[in-house]
Amino acid sequence: MTFGDGTPMDAAAVKVNLDRHREARESRRKAELASIGAVEVVDPLTVQRIPSQPDAPLLAVLADRAGMMKSPRAIAALGERVTPSDVASVERHRSLRLIAGTAMAYPTMTFNPGATERAKRPPGSDPSVRAALETAIDRTVIIQVALEGRFVPSNQFKAPGSTSWVAERPVPPRDVAEARALLRETGHERVAFELAVPNSPVERQVAKVIQAMTAEAGFDISIVASESASMVAANRRGGFDAAIVIWSGRPDPDGTIAIWLQCDGSVNRGKDCNPPLDELLAKARAVTAVEERQALYAQAAAIWMEDRPHLEPYHHRWLWASGANVEGFQAHPDGMMRLQVVRPGR
Repeated sequence: MTFGDGTPMDAAAVKVNLDRHREARESRRKAELASIGAVEVVDPLTVQRIPSQPDAPLLAVLADRAGMMKSPRAIAALGERVTPSDVASVERHRSLRLIAGTAMAYPTMTFNPGATERAKRPPGSDPSVRAALETAIDRTVIIQVALEGRFVPSNQFKAPGSTSWVAERPVPPRDVAEARALLRETGHERVAFELAVPNSPVERQVAKVIQAMTAEAGFDISIVASESASMVAANRRGGFDAAIVIWSGRPDPDGTIAIWLQCDGSVNRGKDCNPPLDELLAKARAVTAVEERQALYAQAAAIWMEDRPHLEPYHHRWLWASGANVEGFQAHPDGMMRLQVVRPGR
């Protein structure tokens, strides 16, 4: 078996990939593979993991992103992927060209309105508290501070400007005085809760910005960072007040909206359940006319954006560095590279 460039897919290649995931500065898989103390090649088809601690979720981790293998030759030649902090360097480089586009991917701050005893305390127990929290947030500042200003402010599951984006409900501005007043109307001077986040630099920084902003309005957020598999397991048990989770998005709105909101949604970890909302999502799933579906999703938005079981701070942007002499490459919303029309420049 070989990679697309002819490099053997063998134990040595696996070691290169796992070591990169464990040690590279740009890696987002470090926390997931923290239990691996070393990786050794036994023979061309066998890799041995030297554990630093017990880790039951490791097999599931290796069946996901941390186990995705790349050609060692390509890794050596191409290095990192472009991140927001790299963009300025790409833009200054004469032989490179930056290609960017709004992604379907987004993080969402999901709350716990109905799972376990934690649902009995705010913000999960009270949508008015969640309204105060959103009013205390400035999405543009979050992007500027934590993401080099390169992502897209958003308050919906679908990206701004996309087919199912509800233009009548734009990103709200920040108003600290209004947020403080809304919180007092709920009977609280201050509200304390835990915010679970993946143990990655970007998500931790986003959480810290939200923590600082909302503190001015009366919220005391404790940030709890953990590796992804542990965080997902805790969320599935309902063991959270709020959590920032990331979804890569789907082309059809049902795979981006209903999974979070319907009563039996596959990632409805907070167990929020609103039967009229379920009915609208089911109707939208049953029709194919674009305008009819748009109208149904707008009605659904009128419900969930008032209840706020989720808050979306932004949508990602895909950032690609291309040779200046390459033509035809585009950044598609799903992040997939489509090379059929890519060609050398003249």
